[in-house]
Amino acid sequence: YAQTAIRYGVADYLLNPCRNTEIVQKIDEIAAKLRLEMGLSPAKQETPSQPDGKPAPGTAVHHLVVAALEYIGEHYHEEITLSSVAAAIGANPSYLSSLFTRTSGRSFVESLNQVRINRACDFFADKQLKSYEVAHLVGFRDEKYFSNVFSKIMGMSPSDYKKLSGV
Repeated sequence: YAQTAIRYGVADYLLNPCRNTEIVQKIDEIAAKLRLEMGLSPAKQETPSQPDGKPAPGTAVHHLVVAALEYIGEHYHEEITLSSVAAAIGANPSYLSSLFTRTSGRSFVESLNQVRINRACDFFADKQLKSYEVAHLVGFRDEKYFSNVFSKIMGMSPSDYKKLSGV
């Protein structure tokens, strides 16, 4: 079982028996790590509430956002949409969209673009790659749109970034 888990990219494990709070804590830790790796701001802890307005015990609704971020991190180079991510993680697209914005502070598209631009910066370290090649490697099919998104997120054009970073 351990070997299979490693092949699937296990991030951590819990021993049986474990409490719900331990599971939620692990989900939170993995979410924080993924957010950090993807350059996203720290998430606000959001839990569903009971009729009296208090959080429901032992639950964390942002696990769907974590699953979405994991999916984006693995498939950013593909043509993905909110609907395709929702289908992949078994969520309703409308619910995922609103949950995504509330927990991450960004829309789905903004988060996807942030991940793609972060990866583009990594690819720019390879001095052999042209901007249009990097655009395609990170999932943009239109170099002009890539350049606009890159400029909006990074505050400079891809060519300026390459010059400033010594690439």
